[in-house]
Amino acid sequence: MQKVVLITNIPTPYRIPLFNELNKQMLQEKMELHVIFSESGYQRRKFEIDFAQIQFPFTILSGGTLTSKKNVEKTYFFYKGLWNALNKLQPKNIIVAGFSAASIMTASWCKLNHSTYSIWSGSIETETRNISWLRIQLRRQLIKRAKSFIAYGSLAAQYLVKMGAPENNIYIGINTVDTSFFAQESAKKRNALPKKNKFTFTYLGYLVPRKNVSLVIEAASILLKERSDFQIQIIGDGESKSQLETLSIQLGLKDHIAFVGYKQKEELPTFFANTNALLYQSDFDIWGLVLNEAMAAGLCCLATNHAGATFDLIKEGETGFIVDYADQKEVVNKMKWMIDHPKEVDEIGKKAANYINENASLSISAKGFILALKK
Repeated sequence: MQKVVLITNIPTPYRIPLFNELNKQMLQEKMELHVIFSESGYQRRKFEIDFAQIQFPFTILSGGTLTSKKNVEKTYFFYKGLWNALNKLQPKNIIVAGFSAASIMTASWCKLNHSTYSIWSGSIETETRNISWLRIQLRRQLIKRAKSFIAYGSLAAQYLVKMGAPENNIYIGINTVDTSFFAQESAKKRNALPKKNKFTFTYLGYLVPRKNVSLVIEAASILLKERSDFQIQIIGDGESKSQLETLSIQLGLKDHIAFVGYKQKEELPTFFANTNALLYQSDFDIWGLVLNEAMAAGLCCLATNHAGATFDLIKEGETGFIVDYADQKEVVNKMKWMIDHPKEVDEIGKKAANYINENASLSISAKGFILALKK
């Protein structure tokens, strides 16, 4: 049995199902998966982990973290104890997430121990425009020595090629979640709900400046001048919450926008079932798993053009809509069209769910990892 170690930062509700599926497929290929996490969690993350759901061997290091005082979204992991863990496990192949301290240690360990490593990356060019020349050169060296690559999606694959990765060594392990859970549970909840009186939009995500939630509130203010047959539920928490609540009140949206707080994965299907369309307006995301979740749940999404997931998952007018949220007029026009065409919105949601099932399931994602390992 060939031992493969996967190294990443923390266990999360959206990664555990993927690793379970990957473990299942690897066993069929006579490979044995062991996941190493740097830490069990960190301050900003509020999700709860049910460790009983983990079906693969794993190790949690006391790796240490540092969160930036200037930007709470940036947390750095030190992976203390990783070298000793690798010495104990002695893997022949390693999958390491991204370009980090773990990547550097992995490359060095593999060279000394005659093992190989693959880089699992979501980095895209927009994200990396402002990184230093030294970091770029370090990434190029890590890429040069890697056996193969697993990219989140098309934009991540393009970035790897630009950084020197051979195109024929790159495989898409599409970034995704337990899509079956969101599809099945949302359908159950939807069938039990009474018919909505108002068209409901939902935002799901952290309430931080980068997510640009204020643009949703401002668009709602413009929309309210013409009509009142809509409501918006904002799911999430973060440093911008009080500021956004104040803005909502100032713009007269108290009766149209509800801040419902942070919700665990198991709670989300209830909210998706009570939603007509998702608003996804982030200023930048290398991916954006909320699109996978919402589309799997059968929702039409109005998605930002500044996210990797939008590029791969949204087919304009078929599985959703793409918009630059800085163009408030276009956003409001799209919202008005959705309110006026609920049947068409539902049909787009169904097509979105089918697209996710056929192109972004856990099984499809795990197959990309397997292909990279077999390279």
